[in-house]
Amino acid sequence: MTSLIILILVGGAALVVVAAGLWLAPSTRASIKRLFGAGGGR
Repeated sequence: MTSLIILILVGGAALVVVAAGLWLAPSTRASIKRLFGAGGGR
């Protein structure tokens, strides 16, 4: 049970790092902006 919680925490941290990396990459940032523009209208 404890190992499952640790696994979820590590997975969440990895997702945050990947998301931050994608956000900071200029070319990917444009695609994300286009994606959010299509979905969210921001």
